[in-house]
Amino acid sequence: MTDVDDEGAPERFGAYSREMYPRREQLVAYLNDFATKSHLKVLYNTDVSSITRIGHASSSGSSARFTMIDQRQQIYNCRFDIVSK
Repeated sequence: MTDVDDEGAPERFGAYSREMYPRREQLVAYLNDFATKSHLKVLYNTDVSSITRIGHASSSGSSARFTMIDQRQQIYNCRFDIVSK
């Protein structure tokens, strides 16, 4: 889910490849374009050592926030997080 309007929305993957299992270059290009057009802050080669949820999502629209600490003790705050290995 992003806060991007339809005009600035990223293209669907079908614009990059029709193959069920595309080449890695196509996938990397799509993910980079998606992150750029969606204004996502993506960090690579970062080990997250701690994730803490601050607050809880509520029906009034307020959402939980997260604090993450990486291997360099850098602190990040966000509303949504995706961690992958």
